[in-house]
Amino acid sequence: KFPMTITRFHNNYGPRMGLEHVIPQFLLRIIKKEEPFKIFGAKETRSFCYMTDTIRATQQVMESEKTNGQIIHIGNDQEEISMLDLAQKMFKLFNYQPKNLAIEEAPKGSVKRRCPDLTKIRELVGYQPSVGLDEGLKKTYDWYQKNYEK
Repeated sequence: KFPMTITRFHNNYGPRMGLEHVIPQFLLRIIKKEEPFKIFGAKETRSFCYMTDTIRATQQVMESEKTNGQIIHIGNDQEEISMLDLAQKMFKLFNYQPKNLAIEEAPKGSVKRRCPDLTKIRELVGYQPSVGLDEGLKKTYDWYQKNYEK
């Protein structure tokens, strides 16, 4: 086996992740009180992984010789959610209910479902995600609210 591992990250989120992904996009648009609130690919699903879980999993993989020569998926498979349900969850968590939703087609090239298979990382290093979506969204919202202009 080679003394290296390939890691594949799935739907990671948290502070400082920029503006190009769904969670920061939704957060900033909630902060700005967007009306109507646009949701692209409302039925598509994702399973999101908060950055501290991503970091912990990466460290576990890096420190284990059992992962040498492997391709390891890092993510969270516990809370797969549609884009519409994610938006509604965030509206509730951050006390904003838009009057109108504008449901749009998914961006070109987007996949219908993105949820990692974590069987290998669980078997090799015992990884288990620990930050739930509500907790991670709240931490991420707090950071974006403090660090981006309205």
